[in-house]
Amino acid sequence: MQLTSAHKLKSSVVSRRRDPTSWNKDPRRCPLRILASSTVRSLVATSENGRTLIRSFARSLEASAQSNQASRKSRSADAGAHMRVPEALQYAPARLLHRFKHDPDFASSNNLADTRCPERLEPHGRLSEAFRHTRVHAASETEERRYIATLRSLYPRAARAFLQRDVSLTHSLLSSAFSLIHPPASSSDALASQRRKWDILRITFETTLYASPPSQDPETLPPSLRANLMLTPEPLLTTLHSRSLHLFTPSDTQQKATSAFLPGQILVTLVLASLKLDCPEVGRGMIEDWLAKHGQETDASDPSAYAKVLELYCLHVLPRLQHWEYAEDFLTYERELSPDVRQYLPHGQP
Repeated sequence: MQLTSAHKLKSSVVSRRRDPTSWNKDPRRCPLRILASSTVRSLVATSENGRTLIRSFARSLEASAQSNQASRKSRSADAGAHMRVPEALQYAPARLLHRFKHDPDFASSNNLADTRCPERLEPHGRLSEAFRHTRVHAASETEERRYIATLRSLYPRAARAFLQRDVSLTHSLLSSAFSLIHPPASSSDALASQRRKWDILRITFETTLYASPPSQDPETLPPSLRANLMLTPEPLLTTLHSRSLHLFTPSDTQQKATSAFLPGQILVTLVLASLKLDCPEVGRGMIEDWLAKHGQETDASDPSAYAKVLELYCLHVLPRLQHWEYAEDFLTYERELSPDVRQYLPHGQP
């Protein structure tokens, strides 16, 4: 009986060695189960050598299991340090995991914040500074392109609503646009042209509404427009000018809002607004502040901005203030205008 049981135990273990997966197919026949069987207990009870042999075998199996478990934990920790798969992809198909690992735009376009790729990591699984900067820059460029497309689609509707004197719709579209438009991060950015275009429309809209209030009840107007109607012309123009200075001064500068960054087109619009509201002195102050800082920053988008500002200054603002002699002296000593432009201004010397 003992020989027969020992023979069965030996043949069972040998067959499992030939086919390791058979232990998983029949968990009840795993080595630890075999050792706990009644046959093994009878062998241990009748043979001291058998007891020692089987105990040694059990200890080796337990040590091997613990070693395998520790190894799996170590591999999992190393893999997690190099690539953390977002929770949204934990149970995703293999093709999505492949894109996550090899397509840098896939994670950002699908809002997967935990993008980790081994080839883009420093030791210990940290994102390299160069890749982090590249990823942030790519995300910001994608966001700017989306903003530009939205602003381009909104502008024709806003201009049409303004021409049709639809105050509520114009104000609503302007509010939607300026929720996307903020001061630039640097002296030039992708939204520069949209920022100028929308600010010109906003200044023109608010000035026209102030000069010719709508026939509807003022209480039905948006609060910001009602607040503008309660101001006198000078404070209103100062508010519009200050708002534009903050809108165009880059956020990376350590100085306060300045007219050095104010585009000439915006200045011309503000000065025309001052003339429309019969406040030429306010317009003169805006121009002279801009001229004092002219040259500190170059408005590459409109090289002729300086000539337009001087034309408005000498032909409209100063004459409205009866400063004819000052306008003539200014043009006499001005040296930046080209001879072709100066010949069209009054008393200009070629």
